[in-house]
Amino acid sequence: MASVLINELARVSALSAEQRRRELADLEGTRLDDTRRFQLAALLERDDSVEALERSLKYLTAIGELDARSQALIDLIKRSLRARIENKQLAAGNAELQDKLEQI
Repeated sequence: MASVLINELARVSALSAEQRRRELADLEGTRLDDTRRFQLAALLERDDSVEALERSLKYLTAIGELDARSQALIDLIKRSLRARIENKQLAAGNAELQDKLEQI
């Protein structure tokens, strides 16, 4: 299963932004199993907004138990998403503080 997940990540990374948007729209209108949840998470992970990253994390968290290698991969992706979310939030806070400093 881990190789299937890695192949899906590689496939999604090769898609154009328009292709990702189309696939995302198609998947959001369907019943979700673990495979589709992972596909949605991979598509959302490519978006750089905090909201998309949080949704991606939510889909990954909803995936049931997998074999050890697949679970390790998903855990790694979840840690990466959490770090990216925290980084974006810190950057936004820094920008806000910089604006306040400039106003002073």
